[in-house]
Amino acid sequence: MAKEVRQNRTYNGSMTGSLDVAGYLFNKVTVNGSLAVRGDMDCNGLLINGSFSDRGTLKTKNGTVNGEAVIHGGLDSARIKVNGQLRVDGDARVKDLSLNGMARVDGGLTSERVRLRGNIDVKKDCTAESFDSKGVFVIGGLLNSSVIRARIYCECSAKEIGGDKIEIKRVPWTLFNRFLSYMAPGMDFAGHLATDTIEGDEIYVEYTSAKTIRGGSVTIGKGCDIGLVEYKNSFAQDKSSQVKEHVKTGI
Repeated sequence: MAKEVRQNRTYNGSMTGSLDVAGYLFNKVTVNGSLAVRGDMDCNGLLINGSFSDRGTLKTKNGTVNGEAVIHGGLDSARIKVNGQLRVDGDARVKDLSLNGMARVDGGLTSERVRLRGNIDVKKDCTAESFDSKGVFVIGGLLNSSVIRARIYCECSAKEIGGDKIEIKRVPWTLFNRFLSYMAPGMDFAGHLATDTIEGDEIYVEYTSAKTIRGGSVTIGKGCDIGLVEYKNSFAQDKSSQVKEHVKTGI
């Protein structure tokens, strides 16, 4: 079998029109200026310090977005770190996603590990083994992860949330929150999660609004508004929260 040959490419300026990459295999691609490509792109490494757009599907082992990237097809990657802005019009499959900037996925997101320190908007489902958030997330479908650990500020939401261990806590009010509130007085930077349903084995929530919570052990912390809690093992509720009904199920 012939040895696979991959090219290294660096783009420092702006491309006129778009570059046809169909059939090419790249090793490391560095974009310091502006690059637009058409067709599916396959590379081992992608570093974007400027502006990048791809009309096809992007496949890369390792990617870093310090600037702006728009993927009009899908994204398939082992690791992506976003310090700038990323938009994917299709589905995104990223084993290890580290997000310090902003990302929008118009399809679904599948991952093993999501580390969120910025802002993410997923139109459909978000599935991961581990979801660790100290940022803002908006999930149009199901947020499903074995372990969900979220420190929330601003308004976070998901249609449904499911997992083994789920922990939702508000980020403590700081001088930074006060500064953001002063800069954008129409927004709430205190932190709140809105969802229809939460299901898990071990659940702790604060400042959460939900129609139904189902779990083995359920603890309702401060600032919650819950319709129904169904639990198997234990239930606890902070007196500042409202729970309309709680029911013990199973044996």
